[in-house]
Amino acid sequence: MNSNDMIKSLETYFNLMSMNGTAYVFNIANKMKFFKPFVIKEQLTSTEIAKALCLKENPVKLVLETLISIKVLEKNGDLYSLSSVTKYLTGNYENLSSDYWEHLPKLLTEGNPYKKMDQVSDSENEYKVQVKSLEWMMSPSAVITAKMFPISKKNNLSILDVGAGSGVWSFAFLKENETATAALADWPGVLDVAKDSAKKQNLNNRVKYIEGNYHETNFNSDYDLAIIANVTHIESTEGNQSLFKKIKAALRPNGILLIVDVFGNNKKGDVNKCLYQLGLALRTTKGEVYPPATLQEWLTTLGYREFNFHSLDVVPYTMGILSATTP
Repeated sequence: MNSNDMIKSLETYFNLMSMNGTAYVFNIANKMKFFKPFVIKEQLTSTEIAKALCLKENPVKLVLETLISIKVLEKNGDLYSLSSVTKYLTGNYENLSSDYWEHLPKLLTEGNPYKKMDQVSDSENEYKVQVKSLEWMMSPSAVITAKMFPISKKNNLSILDVGAGSGVWSFAFLKENETATAALADWPGVLDVAKDSAKKQNLNNRVKYIEGNYHETNFNSDYDLAIIANVTHIESTEGNQSLFKKIKAALRPNGILLIVDVFGNNKKGDVNKCLYQLGLALRTTKGEVYPPATLQEWLTTLGYREFNFHSLDVVPYTMGILSATTP
């Protein structure tokens, strides 16, 4: 082995060691309630944290310093505090989805997923927990997308957001265009998150809601732009084709459809994409990230035209957008 190969091997080894070690430290700290004392007091010394948790101070301090190194805590003098990212770790993301990964052996041996988020019976309850965190995660991608497409400047732009979740994608367009309006289609429990977000962002007077199963609800037919983000991977081939047909009927002539999903081709997102696809197998019965070429084939059959693909160069470096135009 030459020196360059040795260096690369060492880098890979230490990266693996660091990822494994910090993941263990974070998860053990989370399980042992290291972050709970900060709910009562925003800044604490290591002595105060150890006392609150009934733990030994010296190892507690070492754990705290490790948590600072991975940016989940901050330190000012002798005082520790939560970083901004830790404040977003709520719901299923509080433990970085450790419960999903702990189910992986069962998936491998039995083939049974941990969740069934692609099933009508489970979808609403599962997504109403997740969409608030997804709003934060997808915001940079949504902002770039809204600036990328010229239709965002259209006067009185009318948007249909299917499987809208928190509304993060359509809300980015509303912020870009003060004359735009949006209709959000999703389960009632999920749209409660969108309603709260719209109110906080002073967008509620430009948003309406279509509550229920988006395969069954009425979209009407007066939209310039339709967005379907992070949805195609939980739909079957037939489900996607049916949805594309329904959206086509809801768009005006020369309307634009944007399909957003984890099919970007940015090399910086390779690990995130692989983990996402594995996570999809853990939380759905038949979830699949369809390649843009497959989606385009289905759209072409339905009469869509003028296709373009964009890969987003922003965290998490996994997102891609396939755009299509109606006749």
